[in-house]
Amino acid sequence: MYTNPSLATISAVGFDMDGTLYDEYEFIDQVYCEIINQTRDLINFEKQACLWMNKRWLIKGSSYPYIFSETYQKFGINQENESLFVSRAIDIYRNFNPELHLTRRVRFALDFFASNYPIFLITDGNNVLQRKKFHSLGLSQWFSGDSAFFTGDFDSSHHKPYTGIVRHLGINCSDENILYFGDRDIDRRFCEAAGFEFQMVKNMVVIS
Repeated sequence: MYTNPSLATISAVGFDMDGTLYDEYEFIDQVYCEIINQTRDLINFEKQACLWMNKRWLIKGSSYPYIFSETYQKFGINQENESLFVSRAIDIYRNFNPELHLTRRVRFALDFFASNYPIFLITDGNNVLQRKKFHSLGLSQWFSGDSAFFTGDFDSSHHKPYTGIVRHLGINCSDENILYFGDRDIDRRFCEAAGFEFQMVKNMVVIS
């Protein structure tokens, strides 16, 4: 599956989670529709609002902070309630229980790497929500204990590209040859700072 000749020298393999091990849009579609469903008293045209949010996410990406505000400005019943909608949307988002799935390709990749290398996972985001995603995906089959690190357990200074997080995984950056899979530029910057080899993927499909 991966024919990079440098795999022969790799001593450990790391993974991001969202967008790397599963299609993040699967989560976004579920949670945005749940947000609209639970805020019908504040929103007009519920179906259109959900579709619009999904499209906005596809354009702007996960780190864009204004989707909820823009959604209410476009579909809100009473513009004075924008802050109420945003706060409720954030609460629903963070406490949502998703139903997520790994593809056969991703399962194969995890089986392969877990059988040949020590593997670990580093994921940013709200720690409660990220753990819900982790368990919904069944990732404890491959990652357990200190091999899965949730930067949300700490303050934002521990988010990628901060490299000190690897100490929590027992990995010495100075003498380990580590390959890390991610789907965003922040993952690339993290690897550059840590001295890791980086592979950009989407759902474990190489894209660059």
